[in-house]
Amino acid sequence: MLDELFEQASNGFGMGSAPKRRLDDSKRIVINVVKYLGEDPKRECDVSIQFYVPPNQKFYYIHTHRFFCALLDFWMQFNELMNLVTKSKKIKIEEGVRAKCSLDVDIQCATSLMMPMNSTSPEILLWQADSMKLKNTFKTLSELRQDIFEKYSVESDYGFDPKIDCLLDYGDMVLSNVRAHEARQIDRLQNPKHVQFVGDKAFQQSAFVLTSPNVFSRRFDLNNKFLRNLDTVFSKNAPDITIITRISGLKWRMTTQFYVLLRGVLEKNLGEPLIPVAEAIPIEVLQIPTNYSIEVKNHNKYATLSFRMVFEDVDLNLEVPKKLVNWKNAEWQPFANVKLESARISFDALDDGQSELDLICEKIELIDTTTVGPRNCFPVILQHTDAGKLHHSSLMLETHIMMKKNECPVLTLVLCNARVILFYDWLDDLKQFLVLYTDFVPKYSDEIPYASSDRRAIVERHHHNYLDAHAPPTFCIKITLRDSDLYIMENASLKNSFAIIASTTAVLNMNDAGGNISANLEIQSMRLGWCSMQHERQTRNLCSNDFSVTILLSLEPVEVKGKGVAVTPPVRHELEF
Repeated sequence: MLDELFEQASNGFGMGSAPKRRLDDSKRIVINVVKYLGEDPKRECDVSIQFYVPPNQKFYYIHTHRFFCALLDFWMQFNELMNLVTKSKKIKIEEGVRAKCSLDVDIQCATSLMMPMNSTSPEILLWQADSMKLKNTFKTLSELRQDIFEKYSVESDYGFDPKIDCLLDYGDMVLSNVRAHEARQIDRLQNPKHVQFVGDKAFQQSAFVLTSPNVFSRRFDLNNKFLRNLDTVFSKNAPDITIITRISGLKWRMTTQFYVLLRGVLEKNLGEPLIPVAEAIPIEVLQIPTNYSIEVKNHNKYATLSFRMVFEDVDLNLEVPKKLVNWKNAEWQPFANVKLESARISFDALDDGQSELDLICEKIELIDTTTVGPRNCFPVILQHTDAGKLHHSSLMLETHIMMKKNECPVLTLVLCNARVILFYDWLDDLKQFLVLYTDFVPKYSDEIPYASSDRRAIVERHHHNYLDAHAPPTFCIKITLRDSDLYIMENASLKNSFAIIASTTAVLNMNDAGGNISANLEIQSMRLGWCSMQHERQTRNLCSNDFSVTILLSLEPVEVKGKGVAVTPPVRHELEF
């Protein structure tokens, strides 16, 4: 069923049927394709495509990175074959870059962009807009290095030949009045009741249904920048695909299900590593040595996808399952509110299956909105240490998650000038929220599912972890604090709770290798104080000078004496100060 859907979408888009009566030119779909002959290095492009859709239509596009790249490769290889025929008639041959295709897309009708988690997955990230415009130009890496790569921290040096100045296909896409939904592909023959189809007249046996309302609090114009490396056969210093987008002034509802879907689309679809199949490439193209010299000479890792999303005055409302029966019946409850005054999310997928997710914040506030379990009288978990003052330096926070096939996620957190309430159960649930990942394995893939956290643990404030001595590690955490205040409260459910305040600069490393927690805490500087949280400023007292501490939590070594069958003693931790 799903294969048939994507076979129907093999042209890249589907459109509703136009009326049979004759239409004037202003109501016609217009596609103009111009192919320039001959070689001219000063020419702006080699192929020009203009695509116009009038307001009386509806436009649907299913984007799978696998098909998109296969379609581009087909025409690029066809163009190379034509170049080979042309060069065979010349005495002097000059090697050039890939063919440049200029796009001018103007879709003035309702547009639906569907991004499946993978070409074999029914889970869909659906973007709806009132119109779409796309134009592109061609610029070199050196021209965009400062304005794009340095500004948005996109890596542009993976150890390949720096003398090659990659040519980039640089495009701007604008979606007007955007909405975003979770969706699902289903069989139309199932005929579910009270379900509204998306693209009802565009697809025959398969259909799309919305499984969530709009995740954004309002409609807005979404501006995206796309960069594609046209010189991948010569250099991989620029990522294969780079996407940069910006969101400002709205609230974003982020459920665990949407978070998993978004990460799945980024890695399993847009960042899916594609291995070229030699049987599908013309033999004449395979015999060109320059196309494969880079693969033979270099074994460096490089980015297949670099994604950047900039936030300005955005509220992320994180929600966890309250009752999740299936995609039709889902109930959610609030978990956290993240206020991003100025922040950026970075996602990089590398060719070896490794991916990195990074959240960098200049100003952020983290609020506990959980309604299950004991009441928390101090919901502001994270804020700036000088939040009450008129003039203060911005809080700097960076969260980095590295995911690699067959390995546990590595979480790195850096906090500067922060005020943190150590509500351990809630912070542990937040960690489990961040490391959630889809267990979906593509049909045409040899990947093994990542070790993901138990989603049920996020729902409850208090839960028990049962350790398995032979279990692989599920997490690895490194936390760096600089000039931050840590609050340890006697009872967070009391307004006048006693609290110890630790002003700290420290580094913490922690993992659960072998099913047992090991930790190393290096406190470079700390001073202790105490207060009553109901009157924090009036009762705050200093009760120590600055001092340093080293704390090591590890497994106690076991000595085996003599020969014979060893009896495994119970696991014992060793704590060293």
